[in-house]
Amino acid sequence: MIKLEEIKIKLTLILVATFLLLWISAYVFLAKRQEAAAIQSLRHQAEGIYHTILLSRHWISSHGGIYVKNGTQYTLITPSHFVSKLTNYAKVTNFFPYSVKIAVEKPKNPAHLPDYFEKKALKFLKQKQKAIWALEKHDEEIFFRYAAPLKFKTECTHCHLSMQNNSLGCISIKFRATDTIKNLKVNKMIIAGYTFLPAIAIFSLIFFWLHRLVLKPLKIFEEAANSIAQGNYRIRVNINTKDEWGRFAKQFNIMISKIENHQKELEEKVREATQKLQKVYEDFFANITHDLKTPITAIKGASEILSKKNLGEPYTTIIRKNVEKLNLLIEDILECTKLESGSIQLQKEIVDLGELLEDVLLSLNLLAEERKVKLKLKMANRDVELSVFCDPAKLQRAFANILHNAIKFSPSGGVVTIEVEPKEGKVEIKIMDQGPGIPEDLVNKVFDKFAKGKDSKGLGLGLTISKAIIEQHQGKVEISSIPGKGTTVIVTLPLTKN
Repeated sequence: MIKLEEIKIKLTLILVATFLLLWISAYVFLAKRQEAAAIQSLRHQAEGIYHTILLSRHWISSHGGIYVKNGTQYTLITPSHFVSKLTNYAKVTNFFPYSVKIAVEKPKNPAHLPDYFEKKALKFLKQKQKAIWALEKHDEEIFFRYAAPLKFKTECTHCHLSMQNNSLGCISIKFRATDTIKNLKVNKMIIAGYTFLPAIAIFSLIFFWLHRLVLKPLKIFEEAANSIAQGNYRIRVNINTKDEWGRFAKQFNIMISKIENHQKELEEKVREATQKLQKVYEDFFANITHDLKTPITAIKGASEILSKKNLGEPYTTIIRKNVEKLNLLIEDILECTKLESGSIQLQKEIVDLGELLEDVLLSLNLLAEERKVKLKLKMANRDVELSVFCDPAKLQRAFANILHNAIKFSPSGGVVTIEVEPKEGKVEIKIMDQGPGIPEDLVNKVFDKFAKGKDSKGLGLGLTISKAIIEQHQGKVEISSIPGKGTTVIVTLPLTKN
């Protein structure tokens, strides 16, 4: 069976995986771009401050320093003092939200002692890096750190001759970036939402068209294929579109038509061959029974003449008995053949089952007396008529065969019991003997053709014929046996209203 649901699940999983991969990729790309833009904005701020400080230092240096009035006196401010004074002023006034510091290796002034970030910056700046930056978190606040080389121009050489154009120090800038990072997180969530919703819409649209253009036609073909697998060749795929599915459906229907025609041809050929074989089979047995019956009839007639004239009475009796036995064997073969081929016609009528069984027992009384076996018929309520719709002659033969076996295998002085009991529209007939029973491995084979006990002299067709007759009457027959204790044959037949 084709399992479209498995294909549907696999396609859905592939689509979901593809959707998640594309969405995550798009989100990561846009989030990284947003993060880079935020860092770049912070870096530009720091670079602006850095270049302003650097420009101010160079300007002050080019003028040999500047004098700042302090009360009634003027104080000389050098470039180095300018940065520290500016930072202190910013802390006092809260006007300038930036912290600026000059950090150098092995400073004489403790104010220029580098912290962890500045030590790292000095190390990288020695390797000719233009600048270094990082984010630091302190007490739920996020700060942006920036460091760039502390450069000296020619005007400063009279004080810093050995540091001209070297990076033994850096200008360190620090400012609060908490709001920027918070905004960045909000923007990332917005990006996630704005990319997820369109992605869901696109995914739904793709799945809708996939279902309409692929899964729905596949479902139609699946139902058709499963129907064909069950033997229905009249099914047709009803897809009348002008696309690939429509053309495929047309070719599929043509293929089914060809298979249907081919199947009909094969069935017709098989039917014809079966009929021919059956005809040959019937003709063969008709001829063989005819050829056997002709001399048997002659022998029987001659034996009767001999018997009437009292010529060799013991011999004529032997001839007559064996002829009758041979005649019964031939009739069994012919009956079995007709039952197997279904060519036998039942002459059904409504019959009282009790009377039918009594007639069967009456016909077997002589055999039972010879074997010294007692026949006992038990009916739950003999006053109630149990009617069956049957061919009485055929059904009598079926029961006679079963009872004949029961009598034949019962010990001298034994009892064969027939119990009849109605059960919900049916009647159950149990035939129980006290014989040696049947081995467990042979119980299921007793109804097979030519199956017989080791002491049996027949062809082993009696029970086969009985089973076929009972089944033709919509009944069933079962057998159970306990070795050493006897055998029970259970026949079930449908009852009919008289």
